[in-house]
Amino acid sequence: MAETQHVLATRMGLLRLGHIEEFDTSNPKEWNSYASRLMFYLEANKVSADADKRAVLLSSCGSALFKLVESLLSPAKPVERSFDEIISVLNDHFAPEPSEIVNRHIFYQLADTHQSYLLNRISCRSTPSLRSLKLSVFLSIEANFRRFTEQPTRPPRTRRKPKWMEDYVI
Repeated sequence: MAETQHVLATRMGLLRLGHIEEFDTSNPKEWNSYASRLMFYLEANKVSADADKRAVLLSSCGSALFKLVESLLSPAKPVERSFDEIISVLNDHFAPEPSEIVNRHIFYQLADTHQSYLLNRISCRSTPSLRSLKLSVFLSIEANFRRFTEQPTRPPRTRRKPKWMEDYVI
């Protein structure tokens, strides 16, 4: 009997592989992991239509995340937005891009505390917090550093004395 129901459910496309649990909004650092597991769940169950993906996400995400989606998308309703738009809004909320200004501040603090040259800090492997900063910040700082340190120095400008002062000694 159970085997017959299993075959019937498989033929009708009702059998779902795996399980996707509710997202815990109190731990927002886990959003990237949850989004990846959701994508694998949708792929395993061959859910490809945008409306179906949106329905799976909004029905399995939990009430706290659903309320958050509603507030982030307001005045539009979640039904009016595509799956990719909802995921994009949630990515921006839970994992925003770090500010370049903040990264520079962190970088300069670390460079000051370790008291070493800027180029040595960029290639240093002993500080994991430096490696986590974006490479673009390092490259822009390195470019500025080189621009200021590699400028050719000009000899000081000397002013010629007027002819009438050549014999005058101070």
